[in-house]
Amino acid sequence: EYMGEDKMFSKQVLMRSNFCAYRFLSSSSSSSVPKTAIIYSGFGAPKEVREIPQFISHLAGDAQLGLQHSQIKIDEITSDISSQYNKIGGHSPMHVWNSKQAEMLSTLLDTHSPSTAPHKFFSVFRYSNPTAETVLKQLVNLKIQRAVIVPNRPQWSCGTLGTSFNEIWKYASLIDPNSSISWSVLDHFPTDPVFIHCVAKSIQNALDQLSYFIRKRAVILFVADALDGNLTISQRGDIYMQEVCATMNAVMTELKSENSYLLTWSNQFGVNNFGGMTTEEAIIGLGKQGRDSVVIVPIHTLCDTVEIVSGIDIKLKETAKNAGVRHFKRTACMNDNPQFLKSLSERIALHLEENEISSPNYRLKCPACPTPTVCKQLLNPVKISK
Repeated sequence: EYMGEDKMFSKQVLMRSNFCAYRFLSSSSSSSVPKTAIIYSGFGAPKEVREIPQFISHLAGDAQLGLQHSQIKIDEITSDISSQYNKIGGHSPMHVWNSKQAEMLSTLLDTHSPSTAPHKFFSVFRYSNPTAETVLKQLVNLKIQRAVIVPNRPQWSCGTLGTSFNEIWKYASLIDPNSSISWSVLDHFPTDPVFIHCVAKSIQNALDQLSYFIRKRAVILFVADALDGNLTISQRGDIYMQEVCATMNAVMTELKSENSYLLTWSNQFGVNNFGGMTTEEAIIGLGKQGRDSVVIVPIHTLCDTVEIVSGIDIKLKETAKNAGVRHFKRTACMNDNPQFLKSLSERIALHLEENEISSPNYRLKCPACPTPTVCKQLLNPVKISK
């Protein structure tokens, strides 16, 4: 069983966080000069339709992802994602939820870690705004001396989080050459006990919406990101596959369910070099076998995205209907889940209190990493407590 460094953070946090009702007030840090910056990082998404072509072009041409333009049909993918955006109003829900999470986490963190308050969250994205360059300039102008990078997804992947972190280090060295900011990273939490508990609870909630006999035969389809799991990066020694499997297995242990389950892959960017079956292919195949009920569980993100709200809730649901899968449920993402956000704020507070630098795995570069001098850097790390 893979639990890693999450073992030390399990029962106490789960007890403190268990089904807490929380009233969130506006963050005190919003009216104060922040003392500590929390960099909420990921590869991002276009905020609106007009940003999609540039986003896809940058993504397809990023050498760090191990992809080539020839592997991604840019025009076709751009058209498909534009259609998904238009079906839900033309804007990305991820940006809305990231802002909401940042506001709530800032308020909670000011309470849990007053010695490092006020805290301010800054979203930083690899392929969309706000960029690392923009945010690094803000940090220097605010004279912030302490910063922690926190991922906006639970599992580590060199393909998305890794390239996003690399971009931060690149601009940190250029914009803050005197190293006035001390850094650390909370790089992953694939088996965080409260995260696992919340995912399991959301699956149970989805199952409970089905009648008894349909619920018993429902297949649980976990969804991971094909972009993270592309084989070019996996074959270098990237840990994304093992972390996704760790999340899935921990959730099923927590759920104590006898339902069948599979790991499937979301493939909105047309990657054709990854380690498994797409969720769409799985649903079509299950339909051919006479399976008529599925529960979709996105475990690769902490909030709703266009891929989920449009790609799964609309497009994939229609695919399921056509395949004879009549009962289709999708679990809720973390979004503004108070139990999860309280736990995450406590984890960040503990990280700050103990002056942690990173997890052991962050300090381990992929054995076949092509750019070991660039990947998994940590500029001017915070001093370790004795």
